[in-house]
Amino acid sequence: MRLSVVVPMRDCYGYVGPLLDNLDMQGLGEEEYEVVAVDDGSADGTAAELSREAASRPNLRVVKLDGRGAGAARNAGTDAARGDFLYFMDADDSLLPGTLARLLSRAEADRLDCLLFGGEPVYATPELERLVPQYRGLLERSWAPEGVVTGRDAIVAQAAIGDFCPCVWLMLLRTGAVRAAGARFPEGIVNEDNAFALRAVLGAGRLAVDPGSFYRYSVREGSVTSSNRSGEARWLAHLELLAIFEGEARAAWADGDTELAAAVRELSSWFAEVCVRDCPDDPLRVLAGRPEAAPLSPAARLAGTAACERARAEVAEDHSRALEAELAGREAPGVRQSMALLREALARRFGHGGTR
Repeated sequence: MRLSVVVPMRDCYGYVGPLLDNLDMQGLGEEEYEVVAVDDGSADGTAAELSREAASRPNLRVVKLDGRGAGAARNAGTDAARGDFLYFMDADDSLLPGTLARLLSRAEADRLDCLLFGGEPVYATPELERLVPQYRGLLERSWAPEGVVTGRDAIVAQAAIGDFCPCVWLMLLRTGAVRAAGARFPEGIVNEDNAFALRAVLGAGRLAVDPGSFYRYSVREGSVTSSNRSGEARWLAHLELLAIFEGEARAAWADGDTELAAAVRELSSWFAEVCVRDCPDDPLRVLAGRPEAAPLSPAARLAGTAACERARAEVAEDHSRALEAELAGREAPGVRQSMALLREALARRFGHGGTR
């Protein structure tokens, strides 16, 4: 079998039929691919809808979980996959007709482990587009090398221009390469695809990019991605992702690949920023009662310390600006210069670079 399409589902009633119809338009015969639908404890009729469709679709397989989250659902689908290549898709999204046949043929012809491509967001309302406009740029592939490169070189190049896109539905992967790399989704957190994407790309010996915009990503109220944008769950997820990326950076450093180590740390800088910016008043309380999060305690303490230092620095800078304004027009040029130097020193001591 050429391809396994893994689709995590939770309360997706009404989307199953359109999803399968869209996959019917991908230019592949029924015997060439399978759909692994992972029903993660739906309570709205999704299970019944899947059962009805499976009765007439021999290439539709249903895996059942008990509400363990998107990461666990994708891991279960990966474990169940029988195709040579692996593709993740969300139930409420779509692909342009013929996309999978095109991408699969390219991946097979070039013996790729990973083929990246682009997409476009489809906003349910103008208000959502105003709230989360970043998807317009996030789903584009601005880095598109000619020919085939290694996954390692891809990470270095993407980090250099800020073009690392962790969206797993924008990559076609060789199943064997994913398993050999040990690429898994962290379970129980949001934004879990970042960790999987990093490991899957690094594990690719042969990688290419098709800059075409083939995927249509649905941005709607209540979706997993458009929710969980703040709060303790998001902070804890970024703390765990920071630890995962740091582990990859240290492994690269131990192998003597300082360029890759620096690239991975650059990619993780956003996680560090969120961990400091959104740090709870008592970060260790967030970890309490979560035995699996115990290894994150040192990082949580560091984030709390950095957040306190940043807050103090901001207060000090506000005071320096107020004093400068009060003295404006009265002090000697040397005083003005000293105030400017003070602000620069504060920025160096407590700015973003000191929190990574």
